[in-house]
Amino acid sequence: MTAPVASDRLDCRASQAVFRILLDTLARPGQLRRLPIGSIGPGIVALALGGVDTSFAVVGDERWQERIRLATGAGVVPLDEAPLVGLYGRTTPGTLARLRRGSALVPEGGAKVGLACRRLHQGPGEVTVRLSGPGVAGPGVVGFDGLDPELFTALAEVNRGFPAGVDVWFVDEADAVVGMPRSVHQELICHQEGI
Repeated sequence: MTAPVASDRLDCRASQAVFRILLDTLARPGQLRRLPIGSIGPGIVALALGGVDTSFAVVGDERWQERIRLATGAGVVPLDEAPLVGLYGRTTPGTLARLRRGSALVPEGGAKVGLACRRLHQGPGEVTVRLSGPGVAGPGVVGFDGLDPELFTALAEVNRGFPAGVDVWFVDEADAVVGMPRSVHQELICHQEGI
């Protein structure tokens, strides 16, 4: 396990760059961007958006939970209470079902989630999803390697009560990121067996 280090804190310039990319990828669902800093993974959402007045949860990698807490001053809370979430490793549909969704009157209460995958593609992958809705340009086809196709069914269920729901950024091992806001409709168009 890697010891927490103060250098995990984002400097002003890096924080602004990450924040802009997170906003841009949420405003343009399905468009891949590269994060300007690497080796953080899905915890980048909590690291970039967290602070002493926020709280977060990390699932699948406890070392990042401690590193983000030390870097941001944010409090650690259970997954179902967390406004900011980092999901490392293999995420299950049951984990997505536990995410905080907000309500129709308080949609901003829904979680903002970073979710790890092995690789993202601007086109087909092991799991291929077609996005449609606000902000989606072109064919809106995104490929995901290393994810269970059932995650997308679970995510659609979590976001069924729009405007309540969750906003998700998928982050791959090469620091590419793609946003999927709760307002987007997703259609699973194919997946390879045995993943």
